[in-house]
Amino acid sequence: MRIMKYVKYYTAPLLTSIVSIGILMGGNWMWMGFVIIFSVMILGDAFLSEDTSHPEYDYPMLLELPLHMAFPFVFLLLVSFAWSSGSGNQDFMNLGKILNGFFSYDFLATRSENGFFDYLGALLGVGYMVSGYGTVVGHDLSHRTRDKISLIEARWLLSASCNADFAIEHVYGHHVTVCTKDDPATARRGENVYAFSIRSTVMGHISAWKHELKKLRKKGISKFSPRNKMITGYLMSAFWCLLFYIAGGIFGLMLFLGQAVLAKFNLEVVN
Repeated sequence: MRIMKYVKYYTAPLLTSIVSIGILMGGNWMWMGFVIIFSVMILGDAFLSEDTSHPEYDYPMLLELPLHMAFPFVFLLLVSFAWSSGSGNQDFMNLGKILNGFFSYDFLATRSENGFFDYLGALLGVGYMVSGYGTVVGHDLSHRTRDKISLIEARWLLSASCNADFAIEHVYGHHVTVCTKDDPATARRGENVYAFSIRSTVMGHISAWKHELKKLRKKGISKFSPRNKMITGYLMSAFWCLLFYIAGGIFGLMLFLGQAVLAKFNLEVVN
């Protein structure tokens, strides 16, 4: 059982892969990831006891690796989802042609038969993995303020839910004002979760701008500088929007924004 204390940390990349495979296979398979995610969560809670152990790790790098696997896995997940939004002869990055060459399965033909219900399953699966893997790891890495590589990974992961401002507000705002009325991410007593998610999103965004502009003023840097992390955060999210638009037009763009809203709402539910 010693190996299990390491293996369990690879559940997220495994689930992300399953969601991607289901999306590429098309049809009812597009629900596979979402169904398995919730089966793991529900059955895990039902049959596994609370883990109160305090194991020692002789190979901490094996715990670090899944964190840095998050961005490439989420990137591949979103590329798969973007490709699935295409129709007819659209074959984003020639992904369908490449897959058809490796497997005796016509991915392009199956994709052409996808319906609204199929895409709903894919959107749910992607939204939950972007939040459950991307946002969770992005949150962790955003605290590594002296590690530029980790911060870049964090911001790209958070941009997948149009939430790159989180890396600013959460670290420099939330951790200072937590549990006070000045903290957008602290729910008020009795506040409706939907009202809270809107308030937290809007006020958190405004707070992130204030913190970033204050930092830039101290350094004598223009707010229009490419060193403004709010602007570069917008560009990161714009990259995903453009990628989906190229792959599937307006429909592709709507799929991306749909999963982004779901992923962001999941974060606010946790808050």
